[in-house]
Amino acid sequence: MISVIICSREAELANQLVINIKESIGCEYEIIIVNNQDNKYSISQAYNIGIEKSKGEMLCFIHEDVLFHTMDWGVEVINIYNSNPKIGLIGVAGAKIKTKTSSPWWDCPEKYKVMHIIQHDKNINIYKSSIGFAQEEIQEVAVIDGVFMVLRKEIFVQFDELNEGFHCYDLKISLDVVKKKYKVVVSNKILIEHYSIGLLDLNWFNSLLKFHKKNKNYLPLNISDDSIIAKEEFNSCKKLVFYCIKFGRLKLLFRYWIKLFFMNPISREHFDIVKYLVLKK
Repeated sequence: MISVIICSREAELANQLVINIKESIGCEYEIIIVNNQDNKYSISQAYNIGIEKSKGEMLCFIHEDVLFHTMDWGVEVINIYNSNPKIGLIGVAGAKIKTKTSSPWWDCPEKYKVMHIIQHDKNINIYKSSIGFAQEEIQEVAVIDGVFMVLRKEIFVQFDELNEGFHCYDLKISLDVVKKKYKVVVSNKILIEHYSIGLLDLNWFNSLLKFHKKNKNYLPLNISDDSIIAKEEFNSCKKLVFYCIKFGRLKLLFRYWIKLFFMNPISREHFDIVKYLVLKK
């Protein structure tokens, strides 16, 4: 059985999703809605409440602002797990690398991303992305996005409740599954439509920094070619410098800029940073 766990902040969205799940899942299931309309819980706390209440062997954590396009998607989940006992976590979007440097999962070149999703953006544009699969329907990745995650319950992994708010819980659960010697995968057999994008504000940035500081000894993760990780650490550090500028973290800015300089002292990126700082003033 699949236990579908939803952290709900808008009852109308949750009700629409419940109807959609009932019509599309195609297997035995239960739905556990954790009411969080008053923001009493972090998403990690809400999901752990759902885990405690769950009866299924598979735990599906999903945002409430989505709809399933795939019929019998629950059967697909069961088939994926039956195909390989070492698969521990299934998603619809993720990346084959995760740098040690603080960065969101999607801040990597397209060739390392694996996605099968319909995504709305803030400008009401809609994009269907299906990349990274080649001839395979399932691809192993390092981390997945939290919009849709199905966890094998027997792994006994829970969400870190010290992780406050609504960010980085997906990076942490991916990392914990890998630490348990299970695989994290993305499938193109399950298609969902996601009606919003994440809010990249100061709370998100602070959560990102805290996650990487706490888990630095377990990173980087790399399912791709080992030779590329140094280059991607440089790229992640470069983007982190610009995040520091954006969110006014000047002490951190210079710390990571110095790190970037020692990685590559003759890079044009240093000129771009100076130019960006001057223009920002």
